[in-house]
Amino acid sequence: MGIIQIMKTIMENWRKNSQAINEIGAYLTGLGILGAVGGAKSYDIFSLYNKAAKLAKQKYFIPRTKINKISDPKEKRAAQDSTGYKEDAFRHILAAFTIKHKNPSLSVQKLGELLEFLQEKYRGSEHKEDDKRRDLKNNDIGLELAEKYKKNNISNYQHYIDEVENIIKDGDFYTTSTDSSGGIRKYKDLLIARQNNVFDKSKKIALPPKIDKK
Repeated sequence: MGIIQIMKTIMENWRKNSQAINEIGAYLTGLGILGAVGGAKSYDIFSLYNKAAKLAKQKYFIPRTKINKISDPKEKRAAQDSTGYKEDAFRHILAAFTIKHKNPSLSVQKLGELLEFLQEKYRGSEHKEDDKRRDLKNNDIGLELAEKYKKNNISNYQHYIDEVENIIKDGDFYTTSTDSSGGIRKYKDLLIARQNNVFDKSKKIALPPKIDKK
């Protein structure tokens, strides 16, 4: 793809998503982050978050109609978890990782506020308190990755993806499942709880996650 085509694609994406980019820019200004190149910064952050969201959906989202056709209980549970837990975790961890790594001067506190803003816009009115707790925890995982590689100049985006996919494969990310003390479980701990048929006082954690309509 030539430089002219690349610039055309960037401008088309900018026009298509101008409202979202302007809202991000206004929010960044309110946080005291943006300077003279605010517009470019808004577009960069929007692009990174949007890219993480699209990749997460491509890799882990399974339509409800397809899930309902799965007859094997274990396969069905795995499909429900892919859409209900893995897609969400991958998006948040990758977004936090890339945005912080590419914007190292952005403080953790301000980045946390920015990610929360982006996530609430992404989920809309369906973003509940349990979702928020889980998302913040998964954001922290992404920030830890950014800290781990802060001295590395990562030029290949696939490196970001590989790091996050390893976390998903290991089940080392957070879900909305809660233990008896009210703390949220990592996915690997949820699987153990299911195997042991452990139940919370308020709800059966063995139940599959609620899947958002998409």
